[in-house]
Amino acid sequence: MRYLPKLFLCCSAWLLLALTANATLIEEGKSDYQIFLSSEATSSEATAAAELQSFLAQITGVTLPIVHEKGSAPSILVGQSAEASDALGGLDFSAFKADEILLKTVGKDLVLTGERPRGTLYAVYELLESEYGVRFWSPEATDVPEKKTLELPKVNHRYAPTLFYREGFYDMLQNNPQFSVRTRNNGHFFNIPEEWGGHLPIHGFCHTFNLYLPVSKHYSEHPEWYSWIDGKRSDAYTQLCLTNEEMRKALLAEILKRLRQEPDTRVLDLSQNDNYRYCQCEKCEAFAKEHGNQSDLLIDLVNYVARAIEEEFPNVMVETLAYQYTRAAPKSIFPHKNVMIRLCSIECDFGRPLDSESNRAFADDVRAWSKVAPLLFVWNYVTNFTKYYIPHPNWEYLAADIRFLIAHRVRGIFEQGSVGPSKIADLPELRAYLLSKLMWNPEQDENKIIQEFLEGFYGPAAPHVAEYLALMKSAIAGHPEFKLICYQSSTLQWLSDEKLVAAWNAFEKAKEKVASEPKYRERVEFAALPITFAMLERPETFNMKSLEKIDRKALISQAFEASRKAGTRIFSESGMTEERVRGDIERLNRIFSSTGPKPDFIGSQNWFAISAEQCMCGPGLYVFSDSDAEADGGRAARLPNTTSEWAVQFQSAPRGKYEVYAELRCDNAAEGNAFTAGTYNTLTRQSQSIAGKASDIAGKTYKTIKILEAELDPDIYIYVAPAKNEAAGNLWVDRLILVEIP
Repeated sequence: MRYLPKLFLCCSAWLLLALTANATLIEEGKSDYQIFLSSEATSSEATAAAELQSFLAQITGVTLPIVHEKGSAPSILVGQSAEASDALGGLDFSAFKADEILLKTVGKDLVLTGERPRGTLYAVYELLESEYGVRFWSPEATDVPEKKTLELPKVNHRYAPTLFYREGFYDMLQNNPQFSVRTRNNGHFFNIPEEWGGHLPIHGFCHTFNLYLPVSKHYSEHPEWYSWIDGKRSDAYTQLCLTNEEMRKALLAEILKRLRQEPDTRVLDLSQNDNYRYCQCEKCEAFAKEHGNQSDLLIDLVNYVARAIEEEFPNVMVETLAYQYTRAAPKSIFPHKNVMIRLCSIECDFGRPLDSESNRAFADDVRAWSKVAPLLFVWNYVTNFTKYYIPHPNWEYLAADIRFLIAHRVRGIFEQGSVGPSKIADLPELRAYLLSKLMWNPEQDENKIIQEFLEGFYGPAAPHVAEYLALMKSAIAGHPEFKLICYQSSTLQWLSDEKLVAAWNAFEKAKEKVASEPKYRERVEFAALPITFAMLERPETFNMKSLEKIDRKALISQAFEASRKAGTRIFSESGMTEERVRGDIERLNRIFSSTGPKPDFIGSQNWFAISAEQCMCGPGLYVFSDSDAEADGGRAARLPNTTSEWAVQFQSAPRGKYEVYAELRCDNAAEGNAFTAGTYNTLTRQSQSIAGKASDIAGKTYKTIKILEAELDPDIYIYVAPAKNEAAGNLWVDRLILVEIP
């Protein structure tokens, strides 16, 4: 009898273990399980079932059957169905929030479901990542562990993301709908098909005044609909005259027409054009002064449209931008209930938190809009538009910024990264992965996400890539006076020579670590490009003893070869080409090449010329590439003389003393000036300039005009601009010519 208590305890322990042990899903190539998908499932739920089947097969080699009659076999129930609802105690699926997921083990069954249309897909990916170790690093890199045995997890996880709109604006997401779904992105530009859950489009997306009432169509008959600037109505880089009643009626009619043509629209953008030239007529100025600011006037217009459409289109939100001159919240006219605000952070210091002292004005705007906006989104900037290809150390606060925004009622974020360059940007795969993870669940530990990504994506090179990140973070932290904006032309102001070279050496060590592993080697070579280009743009670093033996010409060739291999198309938002960037870097390193013939006046000095087409700033807005038989190569930059914008800019000038020339002409021999030209120092904000008469350069033949003699360096750029003299006609620029002064 004395053995019975021990026997009872052993039996009880065995029974408890049997009750709590996970069921075996797949073991040694066999499984009793099936994937149940209702015959009434949506197309995206069918995709979710197929994704689950595919990845489980990749992990174990076993393909579970997808069935439409559950029967008595143990099952993974995918999607919304009566069977899933019964298993979950009669759950009402209509109670799900946007993109909500539910994973729950019920006996030997597992339910994977969520809000339609995307929730079930997200539930499948949650299972694959959290329980089975699948990782979606990039469109080309998915890690799928191989296992002979898989257990059915005991899980009870229900989650709805606070951000129901999530968009990481990167090539790899925009161009790969499947990858954007797997990373839980669902924004406007992803063009995700219905069977993959669709996305959340915004009609017009942004800067839509000219979309609805284009200047080219209406200005000739209705100049009064557009901005009054400098004493007259303007058709150049203009806005709408927001107090004009006839304009409002025409705008509303156009919007109603579009909504009737596209009745599935849920968000329609109505926002200012991308310029500061708001209407300054008496009526608009008086309205803004009486009611508060330019935001009050904009919201008054948006409310007019929103109220007019709400009865016919009760499910449509009218979105507008709080951007530049409308970034501050209104003082007295607040958004109607069906108006959505998208607040833009373009002026911020991205090397500091959005709620830091450095960004106090923007943080105050966030707080103010959060009190009055029925729905608040944010357009955030996480790249360097001027040069995608150099380091941009905004890593430290990406997670904190998302948390700050969510804490102030932000429910959608558009993270504008680098679109167009492919992989040339500063670790774009890591940025896209990290931002996607944090937008889905901002409470995750960002440092763990980064470390896991580095180890999974770069393999043995991970410690050295981490060293690069640490150096960049410490460099920007060491310069609290420096503002990391999203238009940076150089690393000189925040990155010392020592840390620049240390970061380059970190990548050299990273390359050595993976030299015999092609998968990782190619990724590291791409990742090394920004620090390599940053060093090549600072040729003085090659005077350091550790670098003096480097063949710079060979290094330049290797960098651009790797860039082409990465699929690079452009190097900046404005479309800088490889030819332009390579030419700049070669000249900085005194490797001189030129565009076009040598001018007669140049003797034996070093010289080079660059096509103005390669220096266009604001192409399609302020400057146009046009055919011109008199120009070198048959094309030139045409600058309408309706503005004074510095629309031709040559940046990354070589260090040294130069004579600077421009080959110019204009259409008409009018009174007054046709152009201004000069240099601008981005550090001191000082400029030197000249102005030139239209009569001196009028005609079909280009005149070579000496602009100035100057001591140049990479922080000084050369510009040419029209003089805003319409009588002179177009200003044409063929080449900029620099002649070295011995």
